[in-house]
Amino acid sequence: VDVAALAKDDLEVSTITLYQRELALHRGAQVAVTSEYICYAIKGGMIRIINRLDASRALLRGLEKVSDMAFAPSAPEGDDLEEEEEDVVLAAVGSEGGLRVWSLESSDGSLEPAELLKQDVGTPTARADVCDRVAWRPGSAEAQGSARLLATVLGDGENMILWAVRLGVVGQEPAFTLLNVNAAPGTDAAARSIAFTPEGGALVVALASQVSVFDIRTVTAGAILAGTAAAPAAVSVLSLSGADVPLESVTPLAPGVLLVGSQGNRRLSLWEQAGDGGHYAPASRLDIKVTATDGSADGCLMPIHLATCSVPPMVGSQAGESAAPPLILACDWRAGCLVTIRVRCPEPSPGGPLARFACARAFSAAGPVLSLEAAVEVNEEGAAADGSGGQGGTAPEVSVFVVQTNAVQRLAFRDAQLVDESKDEEAAGAVAPPAPVHLPGAAGGPGSGQVGL
Repeated sequence: VDVAALAKDDLEVSTITLYQRELALHRGAQVAVTSEYICYAIKGGMIRIINRLDASRALLRGLEKVSDMAFAPSAPEGDDLEEEEEDVVLAAVGSEGGLRVWSLESSDGSLEPAELLKQDVGTPTARADVCDRVAWRPGSAEAQGSARLLATVLGDGENMILWAVRLGVVGQEPAFTLLNVNAAPGTDAAARSIAFTPEGGALVVALASQVSVFDIRTVTAGAILAGTAAAPAAVSVLSLSGADVPLESVTPLAPGVLLVGSQGNRRLSLWEQAGDGGHYAPASRLDIKVTATDGSADGCLMPIHLATCSVPPMVGSQAGESAAPPLILACDWRAGCLVTIRVRCPEPSPGGPLARFACARAFSAAGPVLSLEAAVEVNEEGAAADGSGGQGGTAPEVSVFVVQTNAVQRLAFRDAQLVDESKDEEAAGAVAPPAPVHLPGAAGGPGSGQVGL
């Protein structure tokens, strides 16, 4: 896809900020976005917050170097929460072993953050191949004290902790329970990626050669606050070896379906759980191939960064199937390539697949992509989704917020430009996975298919 040749109405690129000094390669999230706020990491362990509606700004301090950040899921419509509990909540972890949780509230053009939780575990992360992580349990605030469940990995991937965070309570005492990752003997026990399943009933943890699924349906924030939470045990373990390791990421897509990213062989794999809730087995895979400008294999690859779009799902699914929003993948350090991937979930049938890769398309950027966040957004009344005041529309867009070595920018794609449904061979009944995605090398100029970021 020649992104540079797309019509202006199909691709909008807007700059949010420019960095004075280039950033280094990083594995954790350096940008987080909601419909109201954009947050991105800057030097000195600070986080810049911008209100997308009124352009008010604030700085969050307290970490030495931001490793990862995430917004708490917003409460669904109809939740009867108190007004002070509806604040947007952001959590971030630092490489020195620190955790910070803030609530954000804007009023009369002023942005006022409040620190809900501050905890320094005291174990820094020194390994270059792992990163401190943070993830919120999906769903609304829980009934016990309007609290939310937060998972973190700190200290070289060794400290796995589940926290209870009370909304609206500033300077609260930490409440937590520890989690044993249950690494196989003789294997690397460092957790590289954590993610909750969409319904919030399980926590999935990726190690270098193993993926563990923990049943946390009985582990609530209220139980942690009351001191009655029992440490969950792994209910399913997926082990890999050979070229598949080390693993880089794991993303639950649907009940019983995991998307596993392998750094070892640049492969994305869909794994499905047996009908009896037992072990997982591979169902479909997609290889990511990178070709250097001289035609040789390019070995300088960045970690696999995956971002899933928020609901509602994109339109255009085939009859009898549901199409998950596209996955946005950043997978090459030199070329700054983005790959959009569509996963389809057919109607359940005995022995049939739960999900499969439908199609993928590659987009090349002019520089490395260090971190990204994606969301389905709709522009209304002519206002650009990034708050810049640009021309908008009524059609849904996939907004990809990217952190590059020297800038934070937003790419707004129309759905039709992300995935070409006419080339979806699997939708026509083919069972073979898509061909490997060949990404271009770093060199290129105008008309080479690179987005001028």
